[in-house]
Amino acid sequence: MSFCSDFESLFELTTRVYLEEPLHKCDIIYVFGQSVNHQQSNIKRAIELYGRGLASRIGIADFKKLHGYAGVRSLRSSLEHHSIPKSRIIAVPPALSDFPPSTDAEATGLVRLAHKMGWQRLIITSPPIHQFRAFISTISAAKRESLKLKIYNSVGLPLKWCEDTVHSQGIEKGLRKDLLRSGEWLRLIRYHAKGDLISADEAIEYLNLRDS
Repeated sequence: MSFCSDFESLFELTTRVYLEEPLHKCDIIYVFGQSVNHQQSNIKRAIELYGRGLASRIGIADFKKLHGYAGVRSLRSSLEHHSIPKSRIIAVPPALSDFPPSTDAEATGLVRLAHKMGWQRLIITSPPIHQFRAFISTISAAKRESLKLKIYNSVGLPLKWCEDTVHSQGIEKGLRKDLLRSGEWLRLIRYHAKGDLISADEAIEYLNLRDS
């Protein structure tokens, strides 16, 4: 089965992911790890959401500095610089026993911690180039773990699409618009074929159930 059955489903899902605005107070805002070129996009979004009172915690990936990722210490320092209390910053352990350092490892670690802590509502934020796959990965992880979580999107601040950048753990380089197609889209197809990610139609079913 392909990742998406038709254009209409893909259009609906993309629109709902990128234009979503969380309407409920949630348990945590999770900032997906990014290359240094991209990280401020969702760090700043998380700070904005926290300031609006949409959650009382901000989660960051508990990775050391590696593959272009600034590391947990750098992100914690950035958040504290913007007056986020240290006690409100949660280092979320990625599921490195199941996946290499990756979006899937982060998503699985996040939903497992949510289950352990009794959290029910999560906001995830990632730069525009990565938000779609971050969401699919997180709801796929929740499904694998048989967890009924309400996961909401809040895409990071806009970045220039026709700008040279470094993406995907510091490995891919090129114009952001080109990496969206050659990196993000192809990963969705490949990881879905492996069984790691649910389909676009299943993601729409999730959104409908979440919001009903």
